[in-house]
Amino acid sequence: MAGAANVVPEELVEVAALIKENKLDEALAKWKRVYPVIDLLITTAFIPGVKAGLELQGQPAGTPRRPLAPYPADDVARLRDALARLKQG
Repeated sequence: MAGAANVVPEELVEVAALIKENKLDEALAKWKRVYPVIDLLITTAFIPGVKAGLELQGQPAGTPRRPLAPYPADDVARLRDALARLKQG
């Protein structure tokens, strides 16, 4: 999940802090909002997905090195939607 943590770092820090504070219901609720992004990353081409997630948020990440291909356009669209839903709250 380290790569995914680069895509949604603030959200994962919040989940960890809530767990540390023993606010488990809040942590679970936050995790359920973050998980669709992570699930998409781990069920598609992971490294290209992480790079696409960073790029979508304005963090230059470049393209993956061969033999990996860039993230497919349909997955980019799905990731964009998942990130938008997460940011909407």
